[in-house]
Amino acid sequence: MSRKGWIAWCCCLAALMAGCVWVVWGKIDPPPAVVETDAVIENLSRQIKELEEQAKKKVVFIREQVKEEVFALPPDGVADGLNNELASFRRSQIRPQGICDD
Repeated sequence: MSRKGWIAWCCCLAALMAGCVWVVWGKIDPPPAVVETDAVIENLSRQIKELEEQAKKKVVFIREQVKEEVFALPPDGVADGLNNELASFRRSQIRPQGICDD
């Protein structure tokens, strides 16, 4: 046989072996640990989606609640509330970078 013939036979044999491995591999069931892990991952992803939906609902509820509280305040009440919040930050002695009083 010539060299090209040997190469053709080797390629055919390699393809046949790859096909056999593919067929056998498809029929082998994964180990039970893999199946359990997949089930746990699916369960956790479902729980994460549920928690995400709950968090979004809470955010919407809190925004609406704060909006109602702000609208219920008199105009000066909003300014007083903001001023009180800013005063708490001023007392913390946090200074922006680049400002030096020394």
